[in-house]
Amino acid sequence: MVHWNELSDFLKSNPFQTYAVKLLAIEAPIRKNVEHFPIVVDTPLVAAPVPVSEEKKPSAVDAPVAAPAPAAVTRSRQPDIQKYTLDPIVFGIEHRDILYNDSPKASRRQMEINEALRCEALIDELYKSQGGRSRGWTKVMLEAAIRPRGASGGDLYELKQAKSVFLWQMVGDDKAISGFLDFLCVAKQIQVAIWNDERHVISVYPAAEYVGDGAIKQYPLYNVSSTGMMMKSNVVRNGTDLVKFANENSWTLLPPQSVLHTLEKLTLADLESVGKKLGMAEVVGTKVERIAAVAGYKLKSRLSGAAV
Repeated sequence: MVHWNELSDFLKSNPFQTYAVKLLAIEAPIRKNVEHFPIVVDTPLVAAPVPVSEEKKPSAVDAPVAAPAPAAVTRSRQPDIQKYTLDPIVFGIEHRDILYNDSPKASRRQMEINEALRCEALIDELYKSQGGRSRGWTKVMLEAAIRPRGASGGDLYELKQAKSVFLWQMVGDDKAISGFLDFLCVAKQIQVAIWNDERHVISVYPAAEYVGDGAIKQYPLYNVSSTGMMMKSNVVRNGTDLVKFANENSWTLLPPQSVLHTLEKLTLADLESVGKKLGMAEVVGTKVERIAAVAGYKLKSRLSGAAV
C-alpha cells in the first residue's frame, strides 16, 4: 500500500518531472474574494404594509363625477322643397272639402272653380270689414285676379294662357300680387309662409287675420319657396311652429310689404313708442332696423297667439 505523501516525494525526486501533487492536508476554506449568490425561492411576493398613524388613515374618497354633457339642442328641420308649384286658389280647399285630395282631376278642378267663385263673392264684404284700403287692396285688382280662376280653377296652363299665372317670385315687390295673396289668405283663413333661402327671411301672409264672425283660432300653414315651389314639413305646420323654427335657426320673420310700407311713414320716436306698447324691451338702430324689429316682433306675437 502506497501512501499519498510517499507518492508526492517520489515525484519531486524525478528530474524530468512535469507533474506534481500537493501534500494531502485539510485546509480551512478561504472565503476571501468568494462571491455569494442568493438562492431565489419561487414564492409569491407580498408588499410590506406601510405603517400609518390612526390620525392619518385616509378616509374613503368618492370617485370624481364627470360633468353632465350639455343637452343637445333640438332644432326644427326646414321644410323640404317638393319641386312643384301650385296656384294659391287651391290652398285650404281640403279643409273645406275633405274629398278634394282624393278626387279625380276633373272633380278637383270644379272644386277649385267653386272656391274662386266663393272668394270673388266676398270681395265687397271683406274690403269693408277687413280694412282693404289700408292693406293695399283695390276691388278692380282683386276682381281682375280672381275671375280667370273662376273659369279654370288652379290649372296652371290655362292661367298662363290667360296671363294670370301667380308669380310667387314677385310677391315681395309687386303690390297687386302681394295684395291678392293677402286677400286670399283672409278669405280662406289660411297662412302662407314664403321662404327666401338667400336672405334667410320668411314672409308671412296675411298681414292680419280675418276679424269677425266665423273667425278660427289657428290657421293652417302652407310653406312655399321664394321660387314658387311647394314645401312640406311634419314639424313646421302652423304659426307657432314657424316662430319656434325662426328662433332656433336665426331666420327673420316679416309681414307683407304693405305692413312695412305703413311703418315707413312713422318717425324714429313713433317706432320706439309703438315698440314699447307692443312690449318690446327696446327699439334701437336705424329706421330700417327699427321697422324690421317692430314688424317682426308684432308678427311673432300674433303667430304665437299672444295679444298685441
